[in-house]
Amino acid sequence: MKGYKYLNREQRYTIAQMYKQGASLRTIAQTIEVSASTVSRELRRNRHKQGYTAPHVDMLAQERIEWRRYSRRFMESLRKRAEELLRSCQWSPEQISGRLRREGIAMVHILPNATSACQQCTANE
Repeated sequence: MKGYKYLNREQRYTIAQMYKQGASLRTIAQTIEVSASTVSRELRRNRHKQGYTAPHVDMLAQERIEWRRYSRRFMESLRKRAEELLRSCQWSPEQISGRLRREGIAMVHILPNATSACQQCTANE
């Protein structure tokens, strides 16, 4: 089995046109030379109120590419910044996560175990 390859702009435009014309997923997949499950996933993931429109989908794809460029690892400097906000401002983990997001630090989770981190900070005071 080949590794996963992202759909390119031309493939997305082809999907949009053929889907709008009512073509089956298999027909679309054969045309753009990918599996039917790839087309199904693309439609499921990117359909919106107006259906599946190529410009909108291309914008979403570019946003995902940008999102992947930034590291979201929990590094020591990030831990120190989070503890600083937790101690000095007495913020919740959600507030800290929001603040870091505004500072351009994208994260999925701010602390591995937020409850124990809060307890550690209050115990150290």
